[in-house]
Amino acid sequence: MSVRVNPCSSVSDADPSPSVSVIWKHLPALGLLLLFWVMAVTSVLNKSATYDEPLHLAGGYEYWTQNEFKLSTENGNLAQRWAALPLLLGDYKFPQGKKLDNFRSSFDFFYNVGNDAKTMLWQGRVMISLLGVLLGFLVYVWSSELFGRLGGLLSLALYSFSPTILANSRLATSDLVVTLCFTASLWSLWRLLHRVSALTLAVSSLCIGALFVSKMSAVLIVPVGLIMLLIRLLANSPLPLVFGRHETSFVTRRSQTLIFLCVLLLQITLVSVVVSAFYGFRYSATKAHAALTADQKPARGGVVLERPPTPQEMYQSRYARKAVSVPRFITWMIRFNRKHHILPEAYLHGLYVVAAYSLVRPAFFNGKYSDGGWPLFFPYCFLVKTPLPVFLILLLAGFAAINRCYRQRSHDGMPIYRCIGGGFYRTAPLWIFLVIYWVVAIQTDLNIGQRHILPVYPITFILAGAAGGLLSSRSRIIRPALAIVFAFFAVESVLIWPNYLAYFNQLVGGPKHAYRHLVDSSLDWGQDLPQLQAWMESHALNGQDDTPVYLSYFGNGNPTYHKINAERLPGYPDLDLKEHELLSLRGGVYCISATMLQMVHIYPKGPWTIDYENTYQSLRIYAQMAQFSGGKSNNNKSKLPANIQKSLQIFPHLQFGRLAAYLRNRKPDDYVGYSILIYRLSDLEVQQALSMPFVQLVEGSASHAEPKP
Repeated sequence: MSVRVNPCSSVSDADPSPSVSVIWKHLPALGLLLLFWVMAVTSVLNKSATYDEPLHLAGGYEYWTQNEFKLSTENGNLAQRWAALPLLLGDYKFPQGKKLDNFRSSFDFFYNVGNDAKTMLWQGRVMISLLGVLLGFLVYVWSSELFGRLGGLLSLALYSFSPTILANSRLATSDLVVTLCFTASLWSLWRLLHRVSALTLAVSSLCIGALFVSKMSAVLIVPVGLIMLLIRLLANSPLPLVFGRHETSFVTRRSQTLIFLCVLLLQITLVSVVVSAFYGFRYSATKAHAALTADQKPARGGVVLERPPTPQEMYQSRYARKAVSVPRFITWMIRFNRKHHILPEAYLHGLYVVAAYSLVRPAFFNGKYSDGGWPLFFPYCFLVKTPLPVFLILLLAGFAAINRCYRQRSHDGMPIYRCIGGGFYRTAPLWIFLVIYWVVAIQTDLNIGQRHILPVYPITFILAGAAGGLLSSRSRIIRPALAIVFAFFAVESVLIWPNYLAYFNQLVGGPKHAYRHLVDSSLDWGQDLPQLQAWMESHALNGQDDTPVYLSYFGNGNPTYHKINAERLPGYPDLDLKEHELLSLRGGVYCISATMLQMVHIYPKGPWTIDYENTYQSLRIYAQMAQFSGGKSNNNKSKLPANIQKSLQIFPHLQFGRLAAYLRNRKPDDYVGYSILIYRLSDLEVQQALSMPFVQLVEGSASHAEPKP
């Protein structure tokens, strides 16, 4: 196999003359990036903290100010450190004396120690949005190298208006960061394989090192990189080696293999240094343990974090569905690293947690529930949460690539197979990454949100840049058609603002029907508390009349902080509540997070069953006795036998589970950001929900009235 082609060469001759200034030349791209940033940051001005954001910001602040690495170990620490940088300029307090608890500590950091949660959140989100701009620039540069500036602009436009990219590029989480690092690692590594120099080695090592401290999925770069190396060797093209001012080309595969082996060893060393630097160049996760003498340290390589919890301890007691075990290779590798202190302790702990966490996690998909996931989950996410015009543009990109090969054959006689082979070679890193990432995504059991396939989006948009060649076509049909398709795509993006996380395309009827298909971070990540408060104010429901308002909230925001005056139904994780009261539900306004409606994370989990029904009916009479004797106060339970008092702790969850089963058969009356569903129920409807026969409830005989305007 011999493919002699510049991997970075452009296939377009539409570039203007060199006399045009660089700024003017790239002005459209700069305008798109500015528009992207404005759409991203303005769309979160009225959004509450999503589920993971307090954890990431608290973790980053702890890393910088405490020099401890106990929080959020499963997410590396690059994203946390970057997002928390502005917080170092403020006078913020970090919870002290707390037992290690990721979400409890971060919740206290945000809401219970006097910090300005809104300012912290805004600052962290702006920092991530800047990385979103950087990723967009990289998409533009790489696509321009492959398909010319028109192709680069098309790729950047798809990136800039993508609801998925916009949704995740303005949140203080690690998903956008790992996506940037994957893309930069592929780009820089492909250049290193075609020109070995101190610069290409340093840039590639820094990008890969950053990838490894951004998320544990970074390990996927290893098989991707090895396949890229194999394809580079099979290409049989000269390899320039630059040392100072001297440049030498190596032609034989043997010499190139030896050079790449040396480069690999150097790169592993440099990446290890980068990882160690982010953990303070020490093994121990805490300063206290690092200061101990050899005699004081625990035996067997023990650590201050103790051993990582087993999957059974972490999840079996919580979900009681599926016992799992971490793969032996992971366990062996962690033990080996602990013994020899090769990787930082916190990094090892995070690796273990991810290995266990990805095995058992409750999920919802098209009315089904599982702890083990579904092979079609992520392909379905991509299908229904990607605007339909994108698929058409991808088809046009394939057509443009094939058409170009036919034109080259007629112009210079190049065989089609050589043209296709050259095209695949230039884009090899993109295809290799897509194949490996999709294979792993399809097999994983961690089916909790579209964000886990975020890295495939920039790569897909770069490949779509091939359709940019059609923009220079003289056809009276293709150019207008492409313009119309893109205009439809851009309009969809503008119309869904600011609810980008809730975007669903027409295949499922749009975002109003999304809750029936996907929840959690694909739709409802706890982001709409401010919009709920505004909705309640506009409907005079925030304590301004006698209409009861009930809230079941999913997320790590704080309804009290956002001045939401509502009776609290069971939610998750409800860190601001100690215990749920025994509520006597009546007609009123019910505000239910989509994830809570589907009963994904709390008992009684999943669809309403006969076992749940029997438990509910057996406790219902005692709950009524407790309510009758003392109102809704929990003190009234003290008059009941001790075993009944203990059993009644789960009754609020059972009561809400039955209500949710009823509401799943009834269309919402309104929506708040599409993630919180509004139901206006009469006293009769509430009584039906809580009292109708089991068979009637599960067969869905409730009203199917259209949502009210």
